[in-house]
Amino acid sequence: MDLSRCCGGALLTPLLLVLLVASPARAGDFWVAPVLGSDAGAGTSPTEAWRTLRHAFAETTGPSAHTLHLLPGTHFDSGSLSMTDSTSVVGVEGVDATFVDVMDLVVTPSGAPSPGRR
Repeated sequence: MDLSRCCGGALLTPLLLVLLVASPARAGDFWVAPVLGSDAGAGTSPTEAWRTLRHAFAETTGPSAHTLHLLPGTHFDSGSLSMTDSTSVVGVEGVDATFVDVMDLVVTPSGAPSPGRR
């Protein structure tokens, strides 16, 4: 279905963008911003985004399903990172793309014991 032709077209696209940006986080949704984020933040919205993948993966371990929204920029870590298979990672395409540069990424089964907090 072509949504650009529905409901006046020109108004629909900006409206959808506002709804997507203004929507509150669902349980299990977290954001990571490599430039403006802070690992001291809550990680629960783009304005409270964590800064590092290492911190995000450490905070989202365990059997619960989580989605990490990687905001534009290069997410870099020179060491080995570990995440559970119940965590989904979503990036941004296009001009403001998301890039991940990690030396080694280990994905563990979600049923494995972990010290996660969320």
